[in-house]
Amino acid sequence: MLHHDLGDGRQLRVVLPDGYERSERSYPVIYVLDERWSLGIMADLATMLGMQRLMPKVVIVGVGYQDDSLAAVSERRGGDYTPTDWPFPAFTSIKGTYPSGGADRTLDLLIDRVVPLIEGTYRVDPADRVLFGHSLSGLCATWCFVTRPGTFNRYLLASPSVWWDDQFMLQRELPPVDPDTRLFISAGEGERGNISGVFEAVEAFSERLDTAGHDLRFQELAGELHHSTIGASVSAGLRQLYRD
Repeated sequence: MLHHDLGDGRQLRVVLPDGYERSERSYPVIYVLDERWSLGIMADLATMLGMQRLMPKVVIVGVGYQDDSLAAVSERRGGDYTPTDWPFPAFTSIKGTYPSGGADRTLDLLIDRVVPLIEGTYRVDPADRVLFGHSLSGLCATWCFVTRPGTFNRYLLASPSVWWDDQFMLQRELPPVDPDTRLFISAGEGERGNISGVFEAVEAFSERLDTAGHDLRFQELAGELHHSTIGASVSAGLRQLYRD
């Protein structure tokens, strides 16, 4: 695994596919927000699905923090992945050490620094980029889709927190339909009736996308809870995003 220091306590971890050093080809690239608890799952499942010819070999980039303790990451991500300045609800257990509303700064970093760094260092296909996020980082990835269309052509959104700020995302204008952009959105069966309203908000947002004509697959993950959705969403989502 390769590392890149981004400053401000942030770092990248890059996972190259088997055979990368022996080839000259360019690979699709998956950018993983919430690297602390999603990069390993993404890398392992991409390897297994690739062995089954259900997806191509890919370069995987985890966007994370140098201090990867759960407490530190939980506080940083709360500030970095939320699009608006809004108080953290008590059920999130986020103390607000870092003020909310930092999603645009995170996306500036991702698009202006991380993507050029990766595309200038590794053999990746700039026309084949996936953005993955779960929960609050899924909200950030959704914000990217809505406000910066065309930057990524595949989105894997696991239980994105579109409940944030009184579900303001449900009133945001959607980007124009792009036939080259594909989305997979999921929520766990066990998230129905949650205090956050995460399932209901995700379902409503997905219905908006579908009605508008976007290339979207929404999937309810049987038996899954909020934190257990990551593996199931990655497995189902990668197969859907890379379908023929």
